[in-house]
Amino acid sequence: MATLIYDAYNSLTRKKTYDTETLHISQLKRCLNVFDLTILGIGSTLGTGIYILTGQVASGVAGPAVIVSFLIAAVASILAGLCYAEFGARAPRAGSAYTYTYVSVGEIMAFIIGWNMILEYVIGAASTARALSAYFDSLISYSMKHAFRAHLSIKVTGFAEYADVFAMGLCLLLTAFLVLGIKESAMLNNVFTFVNLSVVLIVIVVGLTKANFHNWHLSPQEIYNVTNHTRNAGTGGFFPFGFSGTLAGAATCFYAFVGFDLVATTGEETKNPQRAIPISICFTLLVCLLVYCGVSFAITLMVPYYLIDKDAGLPTAFAYVGLPVFKYIVGVGALAGIFTSLLGSLLPLPRVLYAIASDGLIFRFIAWIHPKRRSCGYQPVDDPLISSDYLSYKPLWQELIRPSQHHPTALTASITKILITAITVNGFILCAIQIFAGDRLLRKDAFVVFFFSLSCILELIFLIMIAVQPKNQKSLYFELSYHEAPLIPFVPIFSVLINIYLILKLQPATWIRFGLWMFV
Repeated sequence: MATLIYDAYNSLTRKKTYDTETLHISQLKRCLNVFDLTILGIGSTLGTGIYILTGQVASGVAGPAVIVSFLIAAVASILAGLCYAEFGARAPRAGSAYTYTYVSVGEIMAFIIGWNMILEYVIGAASTARALSAYFDSLISYSMKHAFRAHLSIKVTGFAEYADVFAMGLCLLLTAFLVLGIKESAMLNNVFTFVNLSVVLIVIVVGLTKANFHNWHLSPQEIYNVTNHTRNAGTGGFFPFGFSGTLAGAATCFYAFVGFDLVATTGEETKNPQRAIPISICFTLLVCLLVYCGVSFAITLMVPYYLIDKDAGLPTAFAYVGLPVFKYIVGVGALAGIFTSLLGSLLPLPRVLYAIASDGLIFRFIAWIHPKRRSCGYQPVDDPLISSDYLSYKPLWQELIRPSQHHPTALTASITKILITAITVNGFILCAIQIFAGDRLLRKDAFVVFFFSLSCILELIFLIMIAVQPKNQKSLYFELSYHEAPLIPFVPIFSVLINIYLILKLQPATWIRFGLWMFV
C-alpha cells in the first residue's frame, strides 16, 4: 500500500526536464525581438482598461487617489513580472505559467494551471469579442443589435439575447490570421497598438491643458451641495474615500496590468528569449504604468471625480471641458485597444494548448505545427523527506537555521518546499483575518489581535528560514547568464501574499465557475 501511494505521489509530482542541447531547439519559428514582444505585451495589457477602468475606479472607489491605486497595483504587478521574467529566462519555452509550474512544482499542478489558462483565454477572447462588437455597434446606431435580435434571438435564460455573428466572425478571422504566423500577427498588433498609444497620448496632453487642480481639493460641503447626498460621493480632497478606498481601487486596478504574461507564452518563437523576455516584461509594465497614471492625472484634473461617468469616463470628461468631438477620437482608440486585447487573448491560446499537448497531458494531435509557416521527457523526483535515506541527513532543525550546504541539494530543496507551503498556508490565514475580521482587528479584539500577531510572527520566521537556504545561481539546465529577480526570496513571497489577498477578495460566483471548470 505504501509503495502504491509513493508511486502515485511520484506520478503526480514528476517534473519536466530539458536537455542542455534541446532547450533552445523548437519546432516553432524564432522571429520575435524585444520590440515585438514589448508591443505585444503593451497591446494585451492596456486593452480597454485605460478607457473604462480608470473612470470606474475614480468615480466611486478611490477618487483622484486612483493615481495611487494604479501605483500600488503596479508595484504588485512588477513583483509578479520580475518572477515571470526570471522563469522566462530560465525556461524559455512555450506555455508560460504551465511550463514554469511543470519544471518547478510538478505535473498535476501544471495541468491544473494549464487547464485554467485555457479557460482564461477562451472566456477572455469571447467577452472581448462581444465588447468590440457592442462598441462598434454603438457607432452605427445599434444596427447589428436590431438585426440580430430580429433574426438570431436566443430566448434561453442565462444566455445572451441574440447570437453575435459579428463577434464570432471576428474571432474566426483573427484565428485564420494567427495561422499565418507569429510575425504577421505581431505586425498587425503593432499597428493597432500604435493607434491606441497615439490616442492615449493625445488624451493625456489635451486633457492636462484643461486641468483644474481645484478638483483635487474639493470640500465636503461642495460635494454635499452638488450631489444632495443621494449617493456616497466621499468627503472630497485627494482621498475622498479614505486610504481604504485607495486600497480597494488598487485591488481592481491590479487586473488592468494582467496581460504581460502573453510575452512569456512566446518563448519558443523569440530570438534570444533569455534576454528578450525579461526586458520585454519590464518595459511592458513600465509603459503601462506611465499610461494609466497619465490618463488618471488627466481625467481627475479635468472633471470632479463624482461627475465622472463610470461607463464612458473619457468622452464625458472631454464634453465637460467643452471638447465633445473628442468622443470620436477616444472611440477610435477604444476600438484599437479592444482589438489588441482580443488578439492578446487569442494569440497565447494555441501556444498553451501546444505546450500541454506536446507533453501528452491532452490529445497530442492538438500540437500540430504548420509544416511551412511553423506556427502553431519526464523525470520522477524522489523527495528525501519521505525516503528512508532521509535518516542519514543531519537534524532538520539545524538545516533550517544554519544549512550545512552552500549549494542547493535535494534536502535543501525539500526544506524550501515545505517552508513555501507553510508560508502560503499562513499567508491565507493572515489575509483572511484582515479581510473577514478587519473590523474586529481595528477594534483591537484580543482574540483576533493575538492570532493576527501570531500569523505575522510565523510569516517572518518562515521568511527568514527560506532566506538562509542556499540559492541556485545557474539556469535550470545549463550555465548561462540570465535575468534573476532581485531580493530573493522577499520579492516572490510578497508577490504571493498580494495574490492571496486578491484571491480571497474574489466573489463566490467566481469560485463556482472555477469549480465547474475543474469538474469538467
